[in-house]
Amino acid sequence: MTSACGRLPSVTDDALCGTGPWNRENDEVEAGEEITEYVADEHPVAQVKRARWSEFPRSRKLSAFGLSAVLSLGIAFVIAGVFGSVTGRDQSRLPEEIEQLQPALGDKVLNQANIVVDLAPGYTGRLIVDDLVLRTVSTAESEPRGNAGSAPTTTIAFDPDTVRFDAGTNTLGYQPRPGGAIERFAVGRHLIKVIYWKLTESEVNSFSFTWYFDVSA
Repeated sequence: MTSACGRLPSVTDDALCGTGPWNRENDEVEAGEEITEYVADEHPVAQVKRARWSEFPRSRKLSAFGLSAVLSLGIAFVIAGVFGSVTGRDQSRLPEEIEQLQPALGDKVLNQANIVVDLAPGYTGRLIVDDLVLRTVSTAESEPRGNAGSAPTTTIAFDPDTVRFDAGTNTLGYQPRPGGAIERFAVGRHLIKVIYWKLTESEVNSFSFTWYFDVSA
């Protein structure tokens, strides 16, 4: 049996010759004919469209730039705080023989501030305060003296112009006092020089370190 186009019937022939169900728009469906129905999706997936930077309004661009600047500034402060949070020893660039200074380099203090130099074990020294050479007295020497097993009989008079050296803590201490050469520190900058050496050696083999502090009131 040949088709209307002169060949065996096929789906292609029906489509080409106009005899198949594919070309019958308004014909009724014949019995036994399979029909495929395509139904539109009631909830289509929306496609995400990325907006270009040029499409943003000017106010939104300014807000973004401002937020970025604030975040950058905050990160910069954090980094500066981390790298700048050095100890007083690092700030003063202290030598190994000096463990701590009070007041530290550049501190602002009151006019009767106590000066303390914490030396490494095995060291002693003396202080020069604003060109005033002060004598060092060990705390052991300033204690009352007496015979062994008896009450102290003599007491060394306290000199306000001396530096007290505590051998137990290896510290040099000085504080302005009434009746001394320095009763109080004047407002302004003050230079302190510590000369230090080993207890087993003499001052001939000494070293020195100078720093300053400021008095505000």
